[in-house]
Amino acid sequence: MPNFEDLYAGGCTGIVTTGSGSTLPNSLVARGSRAVFYGADGWYNRAATVYICVFDATAVPSNATLTLSNMPKHVFQVTGPGNFSINVTPSGELFLNGIVIAVSTTALPTFTADTNNAGWFNVQSVLEGPGAT
Repeated sequence: MPNFEDLYAGGCTGIVTTGSGSTLPNSLVARGSRAVFYGADGWYNRAATVYICVFDATAVPSNATLTLSNMPKHVFQVTGPGNFSINVTPSGELFLNGIVIAVSTTALPTFTADTNNAGWFNVQSVLEGPGAT
């Protein structure tokens, strides 16, 4: 069960990705196991319309038409360059598998992973469950 006090007690971790060298990423596996999602923000630096997807998953999905079983929990349409952000309720949102954020160049339900490496992400979350650290 998510604990809304985690965020305010300093238990929430911001997981930031900045890429390597001058290359920005196009996805981030923020948590690879059950976790509570409090929010995310970021920036996309290309002049294009893209879709920032937040999945309850352990890896970026393959390029395909998504179904209800692998549809993202949150989607942002961003016309870049531009910022995006989401803040969920103070108690957070439980992601059973993990938290993955990825950029799609096509509108859902078709997911096409961006290969331009032009994003920056910050995901706020805490691990959930027995033995979580």
